Amino acid sequence: MKSTLMKSLIAGMIVSGSAVTMSLSAQEPAPAAKPADIKAPVKAEATKVNPMDAIPDVVAQYNGKDITKKDILDEIAKTMKERGVDISAYPPEMIAQGMYGIVSGKLQMDLFADEAAKAGYKIDAGETKKVLNEEFENLKKASPQQYEQIEAQLKAREKMTIPEYIAKEAAKQDIQKQVAAYQWITANAEVSDKDVQKFYDENKDSRFTTPADPAGTVRASHILIPVKGDDEKASAESLKKAEEIIAKLQKDPKLFESIAATDSACPSGKMNKGQLGVIFKDRDGFYGKEFDAAAFALEPGKITDKPIKSEHGYHIIRRDASITKAEVIPLDDNMKARLKAVIGKEKQEEFVQKTFAQALKDGKVKIFVKEPKQMQMPGMMMGQ
Repeated sequence: MKSTLMKSLIAGMIVSGSAVTMSLSAQEPAPAAKPADIKAPVKAEATKVNPMDAIPDVVAQYNGKDITKKDILDEIAKTMKERGVDISAYPPEMIAQGMYGIVSGKLQMDLFADEAAKAGYKIDAGETKKVLNEEFENLKKASPQQYEQIEAQLKAREKMTIPEYIAKEAAKQDIQKQVAAYQWITANAEVSDKDVQKFYDENKDSRFTTPADPAGTVRASHILIPVKGDDEKASAESLKKAEEIIAKLQKDPKLFESIAATDSACPSGKMNKGQLGVIFKDRDGFYGKEFDAAAFALEPGKITDKPIKSEHGYHIIRRDASITKAEVIPLDDNMKARLKAVIGKEKQEEFVQKTFAQALKDGKVKIFVKEPKQMQMPGMMMGQ
């Protein structure tokens, strides 16, 4: 994906119901008690104060035009209705607390969309559809699993394919504005090769240098086969599976990482191909003394010839090569791409904040809602 802005947009399109909403309808009075039910005089309860009453009728201005509280609430109600969410499920306190963020987000989107239009970016269904198609294709290449999850979710909830969903969303004016704003912001926050080199050089020692391993340590990887159940049969089955894996690895040690990714019950399997990193000799590790002793007894590159038992199950351990001296991570093409994404995000955030702050300073946008000390608005609102 080219930008976290587009990731947020796609997430906002797909995630349903993640917004603060409310109902302004007055609470229905409790039914009157029957004479037989009345045992003692009941004091009248004090009228509950609706926190939305403290929100001014005009919450903001954009280019001299008022944006009212009713305008915002109508947009929220419309968005929630499209997502099949019952807005009365959210108390007034939540939307009152989130009103500043909602209004600020709307002003930013309107401002950035207008600036994008001035700069020549199209705000129409055709261009929006094209951009969204490209981004979903990028997502499919970068993370096929995530793409498949989204596809399954849309089929289950919306009864449509991703292309059909894109076509539907691209017809919405707020999505068109967001896409145009996204294009304009990213164009104004481009990252050059010089930016990447400068960032790398300035942070080489602190962020791109791997220190040597401490003395008295080894590096190890493992494959964990858990014992499912407390009986001897379950333990015997897990032991047998671990022994079968060792037999495979004795024939082809190169299979270790792929087996760790598919069969290990430890998160390190899928996340890091079984690598655990540094283990200290005189410090009990997570998997216990037997595990640590077996790791230290191995020669670098060797794998245990029998499973090592711990309270977590059976382990197949491989001793990995230690890092004997500090190593600088090279600035290769892969690292350049990762740094461009990081620097790009920072530049985008800086550009957005600077542009909006200038608009506030110039009086182009005005917000009349007080900013709360703590924002408690979960999720996205009106496509933000």
